[in-house]
Amino acid sequence: MTAALGSSWAFLLSSPAFASNHLLLYGGQDHNIFLGCFTCHELNPDSISNEIGRYGSEVSPTSIFNKVGRYGSQVSNESVCNPRASYPPVVVDEAGDIYGYLTVNLSARDAIQIPQLQGLVMGICR
Repeated sequence: MTAALGSSWAFLLSSPAFASNHLLLYGGQDHNIFLGCFTCHELNPDSISNEIGRYGSEVSPTSIFNKVGRYGSQVSNESVCNPRASYPPVVVDEAGDIYGYLTVNLSARDAIQIPQLQGLVMGICR
């Protein structure tokens, strides 16, 4: 799973824009369900890179890596991997500023795509 993060992940970690704030992921129709931290160290329990943590495990209900879960399946309306998802997870910083939606749905109404994360999304959803 972590290998799927690839060069897009390295770009985010090294980008000056993200140096002082962690990028966080929220899901659900109201985006009020915490789904983990993008830029936290992999040993951090909140990191999506922590493969044994609740946000990085392939079996956790709060993980975007769970292929049969609410946030990682190809059929859930709240999933990263559903090409027709109406409520994909949102990426925000610690101040609550929205960076965009983590989704394969490139035509989602009002969706702000994050080009640097498209490789990550494709890796998660393959």
